[in-house]
Amino acid sequence: MNAFPTEAFLDKSVNEQIVNDFLRFLKDTDGFHVNLIRIYLRIIPAPELVAVVNANIEDEKFKESIFYYFWLFRKDSEIFELLNDEIFPEKILVNYIYYGFGKWIASG
Repeated sequence: MNAFPTEAFLDKSVNEQIVNDFLRFLKDTDGFHVNLIRIYLRIIPAPELVAVVNANIEDEKFKESIFYYFWLFRKDSEIFELLNDEIFPEKILVNYIYYGFGKWIASG
């Protein structure tokens, strides 16, 4: 990744490079980087984010990472609106809910 996104990108003028960096970051890094992922989730418009999720949902590492961050940021307005938007696929939403409640139940 050449540069980290900053708040200056919040004008939603996202380009393919930002989406590719986000995707690569989710798949190729170990550990969780909360602030960086939060910025990416704020600057990538919902239709592009849904397309990325749809295209990569079979990748287990991607799925675990994206669901983790969706669950972590579930009360953020961007994620809340995305998960409740009609463009978000129902099948993926059900998987997300199962993931989130599974983590909650496993924690006791």
